[in-house]
Amino acid sequence: MRRIPHRTSSAGLLAAAVLAGCQAFTPAGNDGAAPAGGGTIDGVPAYMVKGDPAAKVTLVEWSDYQCPFCAQHFAETAPRIDETYVDSGQVKVIFRDLPLVQIHPQATKAAEAARCVGAQGGSAAYWRMHDQLFKTQDEWSGNDAAGEMFKSLAAGLDVEPAIDAAAFAACLDEGQQTEAVEADLAEATRLGLGATPSFQVQGAILQGALPFEEFKTSLDIVVAGGTLPTATVEPTPEMVEITAPTYDIDAAGAPSQGEPDAPVTVIEFSDYQCPFCAKFTSEVYPDYVEEFVATGRVRHVWMDFPLTSIHPNAPAAAAAAHCARDQGGDNAYWAMHDALFAGQAEWSELPDPAEVFARFATDGGLDGAALRACLTAGTHAAKVEASVQQATSIGINGTPTFFVNGYYRAGVPPLEGLRDMIEQLERGEKLTMEVPKDLAATLEPQILGTPPATATPAAVDLGDAPAQGEVEAPVTLVEFSDYQCPFCQRHTTTVYPEIVARYVKTGQVRYVFKDFPLDTIHPEAIQAAEAARCARDQGGDTGFWTMHRALFERQSDWSGNPAAFADVADGAGLDGAAVQACVEAGTHRQAVLDDQAQGAALGVSGTPAFFINGQLLSGAQPLDRFEAAIAAARSQAVETAAP
Repeated sequence: MRRIPHRTSSAGLLAAAVLAGCQAFTPAGNDGAAPAGGGTIDGVPAYMVKGDPAAKVTLVEWSDYQCPFCAQHFAETAPRIDETYVDSGQVKVIFRDLPLVQIHPQATKAAEAARCVGAQGGSAAYWRMHDQLFKTQDEWSGNDAAGEMFKSLAAGLDVEPAIDAAAFAACLDEGQQTEAVEADLAEATRLGLGATPSFQVQGAILQGALPFEEFKTSLDIVVAGGTLPTATVEPTPEMVEITAPTYDIDAAGAPSQGEPDAPVTVIEFSDYQCPFCAKFTSEVYPDYVEEFVATGRVRHVWMDFPLTSIHPNAPAAAAAAHCARDQGGDNAYWAMHDALFAGQAEWSELPDPAEVFARFATDGGLDGAALRACLTAGTHAAKVEASVQQATSIGINGTPTFFVNGYYRAGVPPLEGLRDMIEQLERGEKLTMEVPKDLAATLEPQILGTPPATATPAAVDLGDAPAQGEVEAPVTLVEFSDYQCPFCQRHTTTVYPEIVARYVKTGQVRYVFKDFPLDTIHPEAIQAAEAARCARDQGGDTGFWTMHRALFERQSDWSGNPAAFADVADGAGLDGAAVQACVEAGTHRQAVLDDQAQGAALGVSGTPAFFINGQLLSGAQPLDRFEAAIAAARSQAVETAAP
């Protein structure tokens, strides 16, 4: 029987099926010790390491050059870490790229620019470029000419030998470092890191632009040879073999190739802008089609899963393939599929790839103008979003991902691996997997993957909670949050403004806020929640949302100092003294605790947590996850309202 190894690559699938979890490091000093092409350390280019490569302690920084909090860490905390630990040889710092492209569109190119410099000039050049990118962040961030500005920065670096401008331009324009940056992003996703800056030291994770003192506490322990409290070593569990779970995928109406009654169905969730998907399509797919699809042994089905946060043109590419299908059926779809992957480098970085897609259609004998009109009309946007929602609901968080007669297979499979699975299934055998013994009883047998929208929605009593948006909006989004939680801060300063602009102000979503202070780890969270309610006493919901924003933006000012709420309120244009007095009187404490109890009763255990028309979405998710959930909620609302 075919064994599927226990995986650790997808958090949602780990929770659902113990198939996965929800992928490293480098050194060399700032003095140019690591020359161009100077090898790797723990799989990372040596030039991306600061300090003594032999240092016993490693601090890994996951960062985004366009992130203001990362710039804050660079300016305020990193110099003290260098002075105290790196310069003395006790700690080496490894920089990893985590560009949040969804909100920082120039971040990936900035990361590539630093790597292009490092690949050419080594460690000293890399770190000079790193510093310049953060120092000039306000100049290039949001600027369509950022790429040209990066070229000027590289040309102006005071390094020997000087950076070859032509070679740097070729590296940046041709995307020679794009795959390396995306590999870092994939690794961060595997580790469950979704905010910047994030840091790894020993087995612990630190997140946010933390003060130096918080780093010092952890680094002093590990430098002295100690172990951080969070870095516990779990005993190796006894593993047993079970029948692997299968997933029930709704692929009705999806593009397919092969005989409808083929004994094996392979469903591919993929992204047209993903380089790994392109690798599968160019290296494995042709032989796989010839051996299995064309011979009637396999029916191959395509499902869209554009990773919008890192591949902003992927949804349009997915829609373009569906628009081609409108004109010429499945044959036209697969012809466009092939053209999109073959020409991926041509359209991936364009502000608007529609013209290229129209040309691909024309070259394939279709009506290019009609395809462009289809894209402009958004004819297939809902279809793509529905596919994303299904993928998200079953825990997929990377591409490509395959389901072979319902059995999960992530990543780019070799042809031999697919052949092995297909032949096992053709013989009527079930696939097996190894899991910890204590979980085996809960996993065998199972059919997984029913989208959460089929579950009964939670009934969230809104009461008189602060809210924004139309009362009659088709979608209600309720956030349970904690003002002292760094993940909640991240959501509020990055994704929340986009939700308000796209959905709340357009009448599609009503946004409601509920308190869920994790007071055992955030001692001032209850008082902060009270402060926001006290502000509401002064200025109604407008006063509340003003204070709400100020509390998150100035989280570091009042954390550990509850007397600072007056200053925060004053800075927000409110009566600070009155807010402070209201907090100290405990006027709204019971209301805050009531929200906390309500969240616990609904199953909330961490923050932020969201209920979108009653469906739970946990964690500081990227915008595309909210887009998919809101689209599904709107669709369900329309179906429910239909006579």
